[in-house]
Amino acid sequence: MTGSTRGAVGVTQAEQFVFALSRKDERGLRELLAANVRFRALTPGQAWEANSQEAAIGILLGSWFEDSDQIEELVSHDVHEVADKVAMRYRLHVRNDGGRFLVEQQAYLTIDDGRIGDVAIVCSGYHPLDGAD
Repeated sequence: MTGSTRGAVGVTQAEQFVFALSRKDERGLRELLAANVRFRALTPGQAWEANSQEAAIGILLGSWFEDSDQIEELVSHDVHEVADKVAMRYRLHVRNDGGRFLVEQQAYLTIDDGRIGDVAIVCSGYHPLDGAD
């Protein structure tokens, strides 16, 4: 695989993605995503696709986690290699005008020339928290 990076670097990049997303850190996401990142995702009721860093960040921080959504906590995360991919799973507590919610996402990505070049995410959607995690 020309230009691909595997191993600890890919795991590190994936963890950095999780931390940047949980902070809604646009600059951090820009540093991690390749300019021509291939982004595909499924959320309840919608499929998303983007082929640029700008469009992917627009989905992540403009559609999924809007300004009114406060990510209160990165509850848990797991990042590990799966052959030539890196898998990541993370759970977030999110608060907005509708209340407090649990959001879980599972993703697979590849690292190309030190940046995330391909990412596929499945999202659980927003699930109300009743105070018991």
